Amino acid sequence: MSDLSETRSLHHLARLYGVQTAYYDMFGHRCETSVEALLAVLRSLGAPMATVQDIPSAWRERRQAMWQQKLEPIVVAWDGKPLQLKLRLPSHMSEVSLTGHLTQEGGERQSWEWHGADLPSLGEAEVEGTGYIRKRLPLPERLPWGYHRFTLELAGEAVESLIIAAPFKAYSPPDQLSNQAWGVFLPYMPFIPAGVGVVVTSQIWRLL
Repeated sequence: MSDLSETRSLHHLARLYGVQTAYYDMFGHRCETSVEALLAVLRSLGAPMATVQDIPSAWRERRQAMWQQKLEPIVVAWDGKPLQLKLRLPSHMSEVSLTGHLTQEGGERQSWEWHGADLPSLGEAEVEGTGYIRKRLPLPERLPWGYHRFTLELAGEAVESLIIAAPFKAYSPPDQLSNQAWGVFLPYMPFIPAGVGVVVTSQIWRLL
């Protein structure tokens, strides 16, 4: 495998793990992540690989694991809109009956039932000799903002997903919409020594 082919394969694997392979710095320059950095990050996320030679087997294992995961463990519902969950099933389970239970952050519980044959299909795939189908599972109601637990029961199995219902923008009181405000985000500044070309916490206090 050539160096270019290895890099492309590594980038494909990184995307399966949700890892970005490049970013833009503060000057607008595109920065490519090094092969060594990607390997280290992927290993920390559980990818079974030591060198780039392990990419093909790691890619196959990750792809299979993703299709075997019936629901995403964490889902975001923006602005509380009705949520469309993506459900992955082995092909032989495509018509099973499903029961969903939603426990809202405030403790309220709701339940729904679906028949697999009635759910819209989003595509099919064969992975390592097993057929899978992806379906859309709609939750009928809008969700209040907060952290909610969704449990899906099917064929004697229960799978769970955390649903985060959040707004696109942070809340601002109506009487403050016309007022300008500013703030300082200081996650790591206390650990940066003075005199290294950045403003540290003690220097900011002088500005205030």
